[in-house]
Amino acid sequence: MPSNEDFAFVAPGAVGVDNAHPLTVSYDLVPYEGQPYGPRDVVAVPKGEPRKKFAICGFASSSRHRMPMQDPTWEIWCLNQLYRHIPRADREFDIHAEWEKGNVAGTDHPRWLRQFPGPIYMVDPPADVPTGVRYPIERMIAKFGDYFTSTVAAMLALAIDEIDQAVMRRFAAMPQTDNPVWALRQLYGEYCVGIFGIDLVVGTEYFHQKACVEYYIGQACGRGIEVALPPETALCKQAYRYGWQLEPPTIIKISEIEGRIAGLSARKNKLIAELQTIDGALQESDFNRQILELRQRGAMVPYPSETSG
Repeated sequence: MPSNEDFAFVAPGAVGVDNAHPLTVSYDLVPYEGQPYGPRDVVAVPKGEPRKKFAICGFASSSRHRMPMQDPTWEIWCLNQLYRHIPRADREFDIHAEWEKGNVAGTDHPRWLRQFPGPIYMVDPPADVPTGVRYPIERMIAKFGDYFTSTVAAMLALAIDEIDQAVMRRFAAMPQTDNPVWALRQLYGEYCVGIFGIDLVVGTEYFHQKACVEYYIGQACGRGIEVALPPETALCKQAYRYGWQLEPPTIIKISEIEGRIAGLSARKNKLIAELQTIDGALQESDFNRQILELRQRGAMVPYPSETSG
């Protein structure tokens, strides 16, 4: 059942992925020709003319509205339970060892995976997920190095790898040229990787993932692949251009902020101690006032100083 027909899968205000969407790509899952690492080590081969644009899509509301859902030239790659928010998806990524845990309450993520017709990249896909594909981590590490801090990084690495293979096949079929570098550059320039709904700036968990994603953006740019970044994204952004621009006065260094916090904390502790002393004196004065009032009314109430010693 498509997720847009099941209320449990659809996020408020969204329609959810429709598996019958007219722009959805169909694939054949072909065993990998090299040394396989397992029975699910396969390659997703699109049926029909392969598309040359890959949209890596995430949850950030800042640029999610720019996802090219109605553009037939793009493949849409989504992750985790993003399918609750978007109308179509061609490939799904759930790179978690414990993928059955931590899902949105009221949804049946395993059931959705079992009925999704496109490739689902996982660490170790279970047998009851028919289109589950084992993410080729060994091949990606051999190619890019062991640097994978997020699902987004894994998605980018796979997109670049598939573009590499497509370019090499096309280059091998071309007539020989005196300038192969230029020819390769031209071929790579026909491909595009877009990143939408991804910022990686909120909290320490996401922020340490940002540099890794930017590393793969650099891998794509170095090959001549076009990288489409929406203007709202925080990826590949700088506060100022070092050397050409002065540090803006609005940018306060973390060390300065920490120094201010330490100074204010010390003042707070000193004021608290003073307040405690004053509060004690006020309580003593109020106690003496109460005794004085009782004496004025004729009661024989001694002051504490009269009974001490």
